[in-house]
Amino acid sequence: MIKTTQTITLFLVALVAGFAGGALSVRVLTRSKTGKQAVDVIQAQRFQAVGNDGRIRAEFGVENGETPFVKMFGLDGGERFWMILDNVDEPIMMMKDVKGNIRTYWGHETSNTASLSDDDWVLGFSALNNEDAMAQVGVLKRSLPGKHNGFVAVRDEQGRSASLFPH
Repeated sequence: MIKTTQTITLFLVALVAGFAGGALSVRVLTRSKTGKQAVDVIQAQRFQAVGNDGRIRAEFGVENGETPFVKMFGLDGGERFWMILDNVDEPIMMMKDVKGNIRTYWGHETSNTASLSDDDWVLGFSALNNEDAMAQVGVLKRSLPGKHNGFVAVRDEQGRSASLFPH
């Protein structure tokens, strides 16, 4: 049977050894972090920034292995800002309201038959995700090579529109 003095001695040695090991590891880890060089490149498919409450507030990455994107989220988790390269590698930005309605669109206007010859650029605003009520300003490519026309267009909820194209 182990005597009481041996038990107390063993306990004290274990306590001192644990304290010394912990202090030494903190000192070594602290030195290695401050003495370490910064990493030049970090590679990943996706990065997420979270708030103090653990909710995702921003995300940067590559979707489907090809399409780079940036997203920002509201406190409710809803997407508010979205930036991406479209199917011909031109930039598009969208902003959504609290209800998730796209309220503004800015960038390349991708056509249904997307090609590298597409060269239409638009800044558009919509009313509560109603595609009929909107305002746009932009530049459209015309059939003649190298020719572009600026335009301004508005459309009401009934689909009536007015446009201004220079002659």
